[in-house]
Amino acid sequence: MSKDRELEDIYKVVPWPEDPWSEEGRSRYEEGLKRFKRLISHEWIGSLASKRNCLRILDVCGGTGIGGVALAKALMESGKNVELTITDLRKSALRTAVKFGKEIGIKVMVRQVDALKIHEMGEKHDVAILYGNSSPHFNPWRMVRLIASVSDSISEDGVFILDEVDRIYMFLVQGYRFVLPDEASKKRAVISIHSNYDPITGEIRRLEFDLVKRKRVELPLYFWGITELMSIAWLFFKDIDFLRDEEGRRGQCRGLILAYGPRRRINPNDFAYLPKALAGCEGFK
Repeated sequence: MSKDRELEDIYKVVPWPEDPWSEEGRSRYEEGLKRFKRLISHEWIGSLASKRNCLRILDVCGGTGIGGVALAKALMESGKNVELTITDLRKSALRTAVKFGKEIGIKVMVRQVDALKIHEMGEKHDVAILYGNSSPHFNPWRMVRLIASVSDSISEDGVFILDEVDRIYMFLVQGYRFVLPDEASKKRAVISIHSNYDPITGEIRRLEFDLVKRKRVELPLYFWGITELMSIAWLFFKDIDFLRDEEGRRGQCRGLILAYGPRRRINPNDFAYLPKALAGCEGFK
């Protein structure tokens, strides 16, 4: 099965508010717009904006475009011209992104490309974002490759923004649960069950069950902490900052990681091969 089709099947089961015309999806867009309006006052973004007539934005794993369109809109409302490119593996999500951007007044260019191969597009952008619940799809081995690829695709004074929540909080404070109710509504009843853990990849495999539609998918996840992502990004960027959200959910820390100025000392092609430790691990080629 192609990765495109696999992800399509996953998002048919996993409850995630990515429809920009649904109440939940529109709420995510409005929340993103508010967060990015606060972001553009940051000195790194301000410096970029003062030097560019047009800011080139790259939305990695952008899906239906909620994050990328919100950032582009916030910058446009501040008086900047923008060029927005959204990448994803799902064709249907990219079609939605184009339509949504047009409604908001943003011209959206889309590319169907693997996030680990962003550098192969051969383009340079001023700002790249990884927005929403994207990071758990990448275990540490893959995240290193993703950040290497993105850092190679950003201008010398560019910024990579990662939307992140400290999932370690779930383990230390809330406690990890083997069975979680993900959605319970009149239309859907979805639960997830812990099925396996791989200490080499760090992935926890979750089985997602839609009890109404009687569908099931298996989803490999990695639960990131904010400090882990910041320290990995620091290997590829000259400076790191964290813009914490003003409002947290039940004490949980959430915010935007900012990685400034790619070092360019590690080439994405340095990770074209796999280390011996991953030989035979499921999902690695």
